[in-house]
Amino acid sequence: MRIRTKLVWLALLPLLVFLFLSGHALLVQRELELAHERSRQSDWLFTYTAELTISTYEYLTDGGERPLDVWLKKWQQISDVRERLRPHARHADEFYLLDEMQTLLTQAKRLRQEYAEIPPEAQRNRHREATGRKLLIDIKSLAPLAIHFNNLNHASIHALLQRQAMINLVLMFLLVIIVSPIAMTMIRSITASLAGLHAGIQQIFSGGKADHAPIVLSTADELTEVADHINRMSLRLHDTTVSRDELQQQVYERMAVEAKLAETMRFNEQIIEHSSVGILVYRYEGACVLANEAAGRIVGATTPTLLEQNFRKLSSWRDNGLFKAALESLVEHQPRQLEVFVKTSFGVETWINCHFTPLTLQGQYHLLMQFTDVSHLYRAQEVLRQAQATAEEANRAKSSFLATMSHEIRTPMNIVIGMSSVLLDTPLNDDQKHYVTLLNQAGNTLLQLINDILDLSKIEANKLEIHPEPMQLRKEVQEVTDLLRVLATGKGISLELRIDPQLPEWIVADGVRLRQCLYNLISNGVKFTEKGGILVELHPIEATPPRMACVITDTGIGIPLEHQEKIFESFTQSDSGITRRYGGTGLGLALSRRLVEMMGGEIRLESQPQQGSRFQVILPLQTTQATVQGFPRESSRQAVSLAPLKLLLVDDMEENRVLIKAFLDKTPCRLTTTCDGAQAVARIQQESFDLVLMDIEMPVMNGLEATARIRAWERERGGQPVPIIAFTAHSMTEDTLRSRAAGCTEHLSKPVQKDALLAVLARFSGQLHPEGSASPD
Repeated sequence: MRIRTKLVWLALLPLLVFLFLSGHALLVQRELELAHERSRQSDWLFTYTAELTISTYEYLTDGGERPLDVWLKKWQQISDVRERLRPHARHADEFYLLDEMQTLLTQAKRLRQEYAEIPPEAQRNRHREATGRKLLIDIKSLAPLAIHFNNLNHASIHALLQRQAMINLVLMFLLVIIVSPIAMTMIRSITASLAGLHAGIQQIFSGGKADHAPIVLSTADELTEVADHINRMSLRLHDTTVSRDELQQQVYERMAVEAKLAETMRFNEQIIEHSSVGILVYRYEGACVLANEAAGRIVGATTPTLLEQNFRKLSSWRDNGLFKAALESLVEHQPRQLEVFVKTSFGVETWINCHFTPLTLQGQYHLLMQFTDVSHLYRAQEVLRQAQATAEEANRAKSSFLATMSHEIRTPMNIVIGMSSVLLDTPLNDDQKHYVTLLNQAGNTLLQLINDILDLSKIEANKLEIHPEPMQLRKEVQEVTDLLRVLATGKGISLELRIDPQLPEWIVADGVRLRQCLYNLISNGVKFTEKGGILVELHPIEATPPRMACVITDTGIGIPLEHQEKIFESFTQSDSGITRRYGGTGLGLALSRRLVEMMGGEIRLESQPQQGSRFQVILPLQTTQATVQGFPRESSRQAVSLAPLKLLLVDDMEENRVLIKAFLDKTPCRLTTTCDGAQAVARIQQESFDLVLMDIEMPVMNGLEATARIRAWERERGGQPVPIIAFTAHSMTEDTLRSRAAGCTEHLSKPVQKDALLAVLARFSGQLHPEGSASPD
């Protein structure tokens, strides 16, 4: 129950009691008024009776002198009073007395009538005694009745008063019994809530922060709401109010924090001031509010001068893009960064790396500008560009040198290898054949060295490309081992090949590079093995995706563990004694590793000194059902059959012309020679040829220009283009591309083996007989 309701009830209880008692008092008053009226009437009855008695006595004593109407009037008054008392009668005695009075009054009325009928003269004499006697009798009877009725009336009033007093006492007692517990209950409820509220408040104020407990009241009234508000206030104060000791501790801690903050601010100011990064802070309207020493040093101004600037008014900012970047950063509220070349109004010209950051300080937009002098970077970049240009020039010079040296070396080697091959096809005694064979082998070794150097240079220049194509795995590996078995047999060691039958016959790989890698690894084993032999194994590896392993195991000198990684470096061997004893340049393994890696594989080495080495080449295994398109490569043991061809050889060196003529001496081909490109163009315009062998480097007109003129002349005439084979010592990839672009049909690099030349000619003649022997060897 709400306290307001309780207080209303407490206020209403006395009012209800008062109303109840007032009502009861009104009832009592009404009864008292009735009793008083009856008492007054009884008093009048008594008075009138007394007066009647006196009048009667006077009437009897004075001899009837008194008028009769006075006497009769009293009787009438008594009768009236009796009538008025009749409604107020309460007891049987009262009713009896009133009835007796009525009887007496009736008798008196009758006597009055009798007396009225007597003549006046005789009334006094004749009837005075008799009437007086009767009246006295009636009066004697009436007076006691009046007196007794009056006494009864007063006794009734007294009893009424006693009874009402008793009733009042009982009512007061009942009211006290009924009202007091209700009032006490309400008062106790209110005081209990007040006491709980008071106790809770005392607990909150005396307990402090640690002993805080909320006020809990069991009632649902205004005090409960007050307690809830106090609890909420206490909970808020709980977070903010602390005891005096805690407050002092917080003050000390706050002072320490402020001191540390001040120290940090001084430290930050020193950092900003001594920072090598220029720092400027501008307001949104453009005024500068902070500038450090580095900013002034970079732009060539003092700090006070910078603080007087407004970036919106700086024309230099508008010229180099700083103003646009600053506005974009402020408007979009995003950082901006740029590098610009600035010409300040203080005479400084420099490159700066500038970073704009929008800030909100004290509710206002600001712009933080951080910048550094990067002129040294641009100077370094210029140096690097010059160095790069120099390196590129050196690289071009190296490439040109390699190309030139390759051309110059291949040109005489073409004669050495070619002529030695021609000599081997002539009748020779054993010593002569041995000498020519050594000469041919030395030429081929030198050619292999040149090829390795060129390939390594291409790899380093990222110009070497891998060209996967269908190849016969067993055939390619067999040719390499057959070629090197001659060397192994000459040293008295074995060379064995084992190919797992599960390997497919055809795979997709760069056959040329695979042969080159296997040749280098197997020849390396042959070179360093004095006894025992070399075992070459090929088998598949179960993996996803499929792979295959080419394992070359030798019983040679082995490689120490600390040198096993070193041997894969260019121009490096295990030690200098090996180079002196076994020869070699250290390019084979380095080139092989790089080629294997370019093919998506790896080379693993296991070796122990004096126990041999085991090289394992892991390569992707991609099978195919396709066969090699075009004309297959022929070994030196194959012979070709040529149709009669009319050939034009264009070469400025007589040795090359003699060599090609010797290659074709016993073939049905007819050879015509010229010394330069101009002569070749003139001869082709004069007569037709089946095929042209075109050298590239020639005086008067080189081969590329001559080929371009021939193709242009053919387009003008609308004739069938003649096959032109670039026959040159240039073997770089770009050389092949240039010859193809000029219009050459194919590109052959010098030195050219006889079999390779005959194979190309046979391809164009359209006849190939692998089992025949059309030309003598």
